[in-house]
Amino acid sequence: MAETVPHTMRAVRLKTYENRPSLEVREVPVPYPSAGQVLVRVAASPIHLDDVVFCRGLHGLKRALPTTPGFEGSGRVVAVGGGLVTRWLGGRRVAFAGHEDLDGCWAEYAVVDASRCLPLWESIDDEQGAMLLVDPITAFAMLDEVREHHHKGIVQTRPLGSVGRIVKRLGRRLGIPVVHVAGSVEEVAMLQALGAEIVLDATADDFDAQLRRATRAWQATALLDGVGSDLTGRLLAAMPDGAEALVYGLEPGNRVRVDLSELVYRRKSVRGFSFIERSRAQGTRGILAQLPRLSRRAEDLRTEVVRRIGLDEVPDAVVAWERSPTGGKTMVLPTLAPEEPARDA
Repeated sequence: MAETVPHTMRAVRLKTYENRPSLEVREVPVPYPSAGQVLVRVAASPIHLDDVVFCRGLHGLKRALPTTPGFEGSGRVVAVGGGLVTRWLGGRRVAFAGHEDLDGCWAEYAVVDASRCLPLWESIDDEQGAMLLVDPITAFAMLDEVREHHHKGIVQTRPLGSVGRIVKRLGRRLGIPVVHVAGSVEEVAMLQALGAEIVLDATADDFDAQLRRATRAWQATALLDGVGSDLTGRLLAAMPDGAEALVYGLEPGNRVRVDLSELVYRRKSVRGFSFIERSRAQGTRGILAQLPRLSRRAEDLRTEVVRRIGLDEVPDAVVAWERSPTGGKTMVLPTLAPEEPARDA
């Protein structure tokens, strides 16, 4: 029996792009899918760094206001627009990535392009499914580029983040040595407890010398940077000739400074990496092509959930947002009733 879809829903609405964004929960009409789109009853959606950057108006993407944020989620398809793929998705649980021109998924329902939906297999729950596209595909895509460009080793910042942890696990499986750059002595200990073999403390007095030795010993000429700061240029300067930096995360307000002589005389380069741009280029076939590798590596892709909140808690959570020291995510559960206390993991 087809699910009855209400006429209205609760959604988080962004009213202004500001460093302290103006967000509120409103009752709004449930959108209806057009051709090539589906309507998803949202089960879960994480709060990513990109979501916070978007709400502060610092993201490369800006939509007309008011709008609903939330770049990624999971849920069940409850209505479909025209098209073969949309009919095939009807009634299925899916992971999905939002479209740059559509409202996001911090809401009870979301309209999604069918081309950005990935059917979920039975053994994966809604929360892990909600984090299946952005971070895992970012990690996969960057490692694909590492191999395509014939880099033999990797340096990565923010190794305790969700992308960093996935890179650590996949690097080990693929036989690619990873030099993890920790931000403190405490992070070094946490990484070593997780089985990381090559860990350097960026606060150590002789860090640059250690990095220079490590990158040459492990032929690490690819930098995967999830922070985007002055450290980016410092790392690149210590790496061998021909090193390449992929910046996939940029903390609000951070700026990357690089000595141009490194690029001109030592054949180094800096590029940005965006999941949104990649998913736009991939289309339906590209997203569906990820299904076998995602399901096969499901355990490698798991991300810790450190907090679960309902829609009413989202505005305060975004304004007060800080990275989890363990790399875990805050998960938005639209069906979590306001009177229920949010449960910690």
